[in-house]
Amino acid sequence: GRLTALLCAVFSAQRGVDSQSVIYSAQCWGDPFQGGDCSSINFGGATGASSTDSAFVVFVEDIGNGQCWGSPSFGGNCVNEDIRGVTDIYSTGGAFMSLNRVNGNAVCWGSEADGGACSNLNFFGYTDVYSNFGSFVALDKVNGRALCWGRVTGGGDCSGVDFAGVTEVYSTRFAHVALRQDGSGQCWGSSSSGGECSGRNFTGVTAVAATWNAFAAFSVEDGTAQCWGDSAAGGNCSGLDFSGVTDIVA
Repeated sequence: GRLTALLCAVFSAQRGVDSQSVIYSAQCWGDPFQGGDCSSINFGGATGASSTDSAFVVFVEDIGNGQCWGSPSFGGNCVNEDIRGVTDIYSTGGAFMSLNRVNGNAVCWGSEADGGACSNLNFFGYTDVYSNFGSFVALDKVNGRALCWGRVTGGGDCSGVDFAGVTEVYSTRFAHVALRQDGSGQCWGSSSSGGECSGRNFTGVTAVAATWNAFAAFSVEDGTAQCWGDSAAGGNCSGLDFSGVTDIVA
């Protein structure tokens, strides 16, 4: 996909019991059919914004009011979506998910292939959500379980993954890696995007970086790194010396 529209929002700090930032003005430009025209959107009081590849959404957390614009196929139409009580909104390349962390209510819309359909899932207890270009992962760290949906070949199927002890999930374009407390990890999704990491030891890993199609896991204690995925996207670092490196970013 390619980004064809931009949103520039100006935030104002709203002080109170629950301090939060509120959008009080915004400008959009680019392809009007993919989110570049937001002249009809009322940004007053909006507390959050998110985007897919061709659409935007802004919402007011207190009342659960959301406004979407851009390509309807990519989530640009949410007039029929009830997102009252929403606390967080997440996105893939073609779909949005709104979640109420308190009661587990969730709504998904946009491209079904990219995660825009989740009405058959129960999100109660799932407090952490991750996403890549084509799939979502909802994680319940307490009970060691997860829900995955969206593009099956892009990480939307995690039926073979053990989430017991998982503390963090990282994502490339079409793959995910879950790291556990005991230093083990598991990958799924497209192998060309880093979805295959069997045999790797993640003990001591202190940082994970992800590009479009590759992962790098780094250990600051012994100055080593492991890279996998598409070598052209950073998936091969076998000839590099990471001694003295304190962090790794992508």
